[in-house]
Amino acid sequence: MIYALYLFAQPLAAGWAALEFVYPSEEKTGLAKLLLRGCAAWGLGCGIFALLCFCWLLSFPGWMRLYPVFEAAATAALCAAWLAFGRQTPAFERSEPSNNIIFRILSLALTVEILCALAIFAHAVIVSPHAGFDTWAFWNLRAKIIYAAPADWLRLFADINWLPNHNNPLFLPLLTARSWTVGGGFSPAAPCAAGLLFLAGSAAALYAALSRLKNTETGLIGVIILLGNTRFSWLAAGQLADIPLAFFMLVSSAFLAAGNEDSPRAALAAGIFAGLAAWTKTEGAVFLFCAGTALILAAAVFKGRGRLALFAAGAAPFLAAAAVCNICCRSGGALNYFQPLPASELVWRIRTMLGAALAYAASVNCAVISSALLLVLIPVLGFPAEKAARRSIFIAGCLLCLLLAAYGAACVVTPGDIRTIVIRDSLQRLFAQLWPLAVFAFLLTLPTDIFRQSNQA
Repeated sequence: MIYALYLFAQPLAAGWAALEFVYPSEEKTGLAKLLLRGCAAWGLGCGIFALLCFCWLLSFPGWMRLYPVFEAAATAALCAAWLAFGRQTPAFERSEPSNNIIFRILSLALTVEILCALAIFAHAVIVSPHAGFDTWAFWNLRAKIIYAAPADWLRLFADINWLPNHNNPLFLPLLTARSWTVGGGFSPAAPCAAGLLFLAGSAAALYAALSRLKNTETGLIGVIILLGNTRFSWLAAGQLADIPLAFFMLVSSAFLAAGNEDSPRAALAAGIFAGLAAWTKTEGAVFLFCAGTALILAAAVFKGRGRLALFAAGAAPFLAAAAVCNICCRSGGALNYFQPLPASELVWRIRTMLGAALAYAASVNCAVISSALLLVLIPVLGFPAEKAARRSIFIAGCLLCLLLAAYGAACVVTPGDIRTIVIRDSLQRLFAQLWPLAVFAFLLTLPTDIFRQSNQA
């Protein structure tokens, strides 16, 4: 319980105060806007504390036990600044569901989905509280080094460079290490609590984003589809960084889709969460590049300002932290995955990758993403009448297409092993990373008044 409170309450307070300066509350707010702001604030708070912990680790490695005091002081300072300069009291608007019968049916289905997801999560944690080798080798081992030997963390990190994926950023290990520092010992409860919170945060952010851009029923459908993928809950219980990465990618995409010429700070907020994605896992840097490209394309298509400078400014602090981490650990980062290969080997890799992808799609019904892409591309051609709706759908669909293309290219050019079993394992995680974004992009294509039409019929 102490881990859940420490991982939830303190980041939420600090993140809410910081977000008010980055993306102030609107004059009128509703449940969807408030929930999306809460999810974004909690994620931002986690990112701020991981960044502060990293700076403390670089500056005062021998005084790690005093870090919680510094963190509490930083939280108090942020909250005091918010109360003094940035506090606003927006008017709350209560929105009624457009169709009571459909709303009740969807609410019942969602309740069952949530109970099933919690049961799956609990079963996975009970069966394997320390998760698998990947969790230990990629994340928790480094968290234990930071907690147990903070003065020698760089030397010990150099000793584990033989482990796979040793060059991933330190967001998740730092988040776990700071929890252990407060708890006073190693416990699998800390990474498990983080996995549960990011799972819940992904579902809540998806509901809030779709409810804000569409309606309440669409938000409920989105969460039902999201949690209907049981592998998403399994990976959350596996204490891997794929679910936190999916959360940050979704929140960043939601701010990009909701932004317009009247709210340029949405691009700044989107950049912050894209930077957090890059600070979470190597694939986050790919998302950051794709999000910037989608922003430029949307500005060109809809004759507006891309706000790329604000987007880059938001991402800069966390992207710099990821770069410093790679330098300190003497790692080449993502550059290790891109090396020139002969043309014959590239052809063989493409054939192998496509074969493994088709086999994986047949086993877990990943064809949903392909169908979603087709349905996303149709409205981009002009089906929605409103410009704002077209822009949101274009950004989400373009971002999803760019990510799939970038992931596929990375699998082809990587010098590592790409046997079918390895690709299947990688696809399972990449599928989880893109799943919330795919559901978000797919449901954006639904007409806003579809449930009102069914109610009138």
